[in-house]
Amino acid sequence: MKKMLALILFPVFTVFASNSSSLMIVGHRGVSGPAPEHTLEAFELAIETYKVHAVEFDIRACKDDLVIMNSTDLSATTNGTGLVKDTELADIKKLSAGPHGEKVPTLNEALACIGKRAQIILEIKEHETVERIAAIIKAYCTQNNWELSNVYASSLHHPSLIAFQKLCPGVKLLPCLIGTLPKYAKFAEKMSAWGICTTPDSITQEYVDDAHARGLKILAAEATLNHPTHAYAVAQQMIAMGVDGLVLNNPGIVQ
Repeated sequence: MKKMLALILFPVFTVFASNSSSLMIVGHRGVSGPAPEHTLEAFELAIETYKVHAVEFDIRACKDDLVIMNSTDLSATTNGTGLVKDTELADIKKLSAGPHGEKVPTLNEALACIGKRAQIILEIKEHETVERIAAIIKAYCTQNNWELSNVYASSLHHPSLIAFQKLCPGVKLLPCLIGTLPKYAKFAEKMSAWGICTTPDSITQEYVDDAHARGLKILAAEATLNHPTHAYAVAQQMIAMGVDGLVLNNPGIVQ
């Protein structure tokens, strides 16, 4: 068994060792699997154990605050029921977000946990939260003497990113995209984005080359990068094409 593990792990190490200086490793929702996603425990594990360059998380509005959750429904990741937007923070804090009573953090709690130990990629899920998120991010960076360039704003709703950048100049835009556009990365160049986050099956060599020619980065993020049997092959393919980063549920696959 030990010999088999060594044979599996060795090629992973050799693939990533030569790219470690330039490849950006992002912990998706902190980590998803080794710890309950979107919890402070997941953020801590991503930073301290897996040494990620950046932590990614999703932001939604509950009734009276901003919380770190992907789904609109509490039942997706907690033992509660109902919609996030209709629930007060005090009630959300009573719920368990994992097997050991882990809690759903607020945006302020997530920022305080991550601190300046890793960059952050925040995904804006709801356009109406843009101003509130921007205010918190600006205040946090000012109070902690942290450059806004350490923050990446991501979303499938690209107008939200444009609005966010106007409120937080210096933040790097990372629009999400599913599918390959005929004009490749031209849309991201027009919005002065830092890069594009898309799925491996959307990425072609032409896409990567076009993005790089426009001065844009490409981050790959999708379930196949975390599949126990496909992860290595997909990661190897992405790196061979020249992607600039991998967004991983379990950053351990690069170790």
